[in-house]
Amino acid sequence: MTDAVEKPDPYVIFCAEYDLSPRESEVFRLWVTGHGLKYIQNALFVSESMVKSHLRSIYRKCGDIGTKVCKEA
Repeated sequence: MTDAVEKPDPYVIFCAEYDLSPRESEVFRLWVTGHGLKYIQNALFVSESMVKSHLRSIYRKCGDIGTKVCKEA
């Protein structure tokens, strides 16, 4: 019997490295997995302007690297 070793979640690691807030982390995960603004706002029960605000904050903290890193993971 072998114990399965869990692979660390690349999203969690990335969000910790770039000091994303818990809400920014939620928005980030949905955004880089291909979900649009409408989907994110409905999934997280926030306004479209709040989603855009979180996305601006995410890009300010980590730039374009977030999308590239997590799509490759």
